[in-house]
Amino acid sequence: MKEELECLRGELDRVESRVMPFGTFQGMRITDVVRMHPAYLVWVVTNVLLQPPLRREIIRALREYKTPRWRRGDPIPGRVEKPMEPAANLGKAHLRVARPTDDLDAVTRFYRDGLGFAVVSEFEDHDGFDGVMLGHAGSGYHLEFTRKPGHEAGRAPTDDNSLVFYVTDRDEWEKAVRRMEAHGYPAVEPFNPYWKTQGRTFADPDGCRVVLQNAAWPA
Repeated sequence: MKEELECLRGELDRVESRVMPFGTFQGMRITDVVRMHPAYLVWVVTNVLLQPPLRREIIRALREYKTPRWRRGDPIPGRVEKPMEPAANLGKAHLRVARPTDDLDAVTRFYRDGLGFAVVSEFEDHDGFDGVMLGHAGSGYHLEFTRKPGHEAGRAPTDDNSLVFYVTDRDEWEKAVRRMEAHGYPAVEPFNPYWKTQGRTFADPDGCRVVLQNAAWPA
């Protein structure tokens, strides 16, 4: 049996050099070749003159082979999966929340005057874009709003697209709400009623919601 298998492998390697220039099947079992390249072996037995023992062995392996059920996320048959390296620690990254707007001035007033953000950077005609960045010194995030002339950004896709700010101190939260109202931004009814139990919801000029939540984030 060992001599027969060696003969079959040698014959398969011989025809492989003619019809499949990549890879090698030397030292492999025919059943493994069937698992990785069944279509190739079907082509071989159909188009290449083989010794009868090799032809019978390939046909037998093809008949016995059952295609495995592959599900999304399963390793690809025949591919050696490398161990995945640990994820990068994005918990230390600075966050920029960027989105386009059709009214850069109005959006800037909402976040600068209403919410008290500072303009940390702005630009004009940078690769065809105008933009402004707003944030707070020392915080781990900032907001960026951009406008491209001739491109319509549109309004928020839903009334539930929200930025939520957790303000623990009651006095600070009330001050923030009063400031919004004093600049002409009244609270609106939230799409999700959860946000009105301990907070107030406001709509920016593009319809995106900003929630001031008087609660601690349970991190």
